[in-house]
Amino acid sequence: MGIGFVAFLWLIFLGVIASLFLGLGFLSRKFHVAGVVRDGFISLVLVLVFIAGLITVIAFGSFVLDNLMPSRIFTRSFGFSPTDDVQNLQGSNKIWGKNGFGEVDLKFRSNNLTVEKIISQGFFTERKLSQFSRADDEDLREFLDKPHIRFYVSSNFNKSCDEEHSACTAIFVHDEESGRTYFSSF
Repeated sequence: MGIGFVAFLWLIFLGVIASLFLGLGFLSRKFHVAGVVRDGFISLVLVLVFIAGLITVIAFGSFVLDNLMPSRIFTRSFGFSPTDDVQNLQGSNKIWGKNGFGEVDLKFRSNNLTVEKIISQGFFTERKLSQFSRADDEDLREFLDKPHIRFYVSSNFNKSCDEEHSACTAIFVHDEESGRTYFSSF
């Protein structure tokens, strides 16, 4: 589910509108009232399409900006702007993740002080990387079997965590030697 799902909903909506318009056009040949209704219907549909389009742009605009500016994702996820030592910041914010809700991924390089600041705010507990399995995550596999890896998990990362409507679990992996860091909230 992604942009295809939204496009599918728009196609259904526009298909219903087109069917109603064509039906009213056919009826207007026999009934004058149907022609008047059709003309009013056109105005109503244009207003509704404008409002629906505006809502769509507002709702998805934040996700587009997040993907263009990963620093927004960093700030929203950790509660502070990226510090000067954060380098090579890459991020993505998906509306629908693997579990059907939002998913956030960040990769960057940083020093241990920034990592400690993040860990202290996120209710993380340190675990062994082998205790957590996300075999489909290529970014996480990069860290497997490497020395100096610190791996953290939080089952209540999102402060407004509602298991039915938001991503609650987060993982945080940091290579103390190279400074490589990976974060995923899902």
